[in-house]
Amino acid sequence: MGREVVEIKRPTHFDMAPFQKAIKKFLNCSAEERSKIRTLFAEKQTIVRNVFKDSHNEISFKKVMDVNELAEKLSESGMQLDSSISESLGSLLLCFGDIEVDKGWGDRPPPETEEQRKAKALLKLAMEDRNKAADDRIKKAATGLYKPPTEDEENKYKTELAEEDIRIEGFKKLAKAKPPIKKMLYETSIHDLLLALDRSAEYDRMLSNLQLIPFEMWTNEDKCLKKLNRPYNQEHVQMPAIADDAKYS
Repeated sequence: MGREVVEIKRPTHFDMAPFQKAIKKFLNCSAEERSKIRTLFAEKQTIVRNVFKDSHNEISFKKVMDVNELAEKLSESGMQLDSSISESLGSLLLCFGDIEVDKGWGDRPPPETEEQRKAKALLKLAMEDRNKAADDRIKKAATGLYKPPTEDEENKYKTELAEEDIRIEGFKKLAKAKPPIKKMLYETSIHDLLLALDRSAEYDRMLSNLQLIPFEMWTNEDKCLKKLNRPYNQEHVQMPAIADDAKYS
């Protein structure tokens, strides 16, 4: 039998989801939020530096961090990030900081499905109930008023325990992590991150001075930089206007 010919059909609709996702991220990365993230990174610079670790879990100055995984690593290290910024941090650094990255494919676990999350929650509840029931039996047996179960009661208990074992095994199978998948990584270094933060600051201040963005509240950021003895210095200074009647040699 010959191979079935698949007919190529024009899509019936235009998928707006990627555009909606990009617009949402862009709106989350306002000048105010960019200033907040720079201030937070300056205040928590030790935590930020310590998340850049290589495959041997040692701090590295090489490109070892995927920008899209940076927010997750910072949260795991104890840094409090807004949910909107957590979702958009990688895009913020790429768009407004022009952060330097090395692109390449890497193995990463796939995102958890709703079924996996539900199975994990049910598994946790089932194990807590089992441990509580076992503790209650031990405490009850330790009292002087303990009455040994009859043969029927013991058989019923063992049957219920076997049924519960089957349920727990089912939850474990559903909650089991899926095999890794290939994912495009945008790996960067702590050095490139610091440069990107400086670039975004220069971008924001310049647009603010040109009155192209409605934000001038740099008080917290300036206060933090002054405390660290790193006051902001404008790199690009606007040239004065040239008179119309100026003459050149």
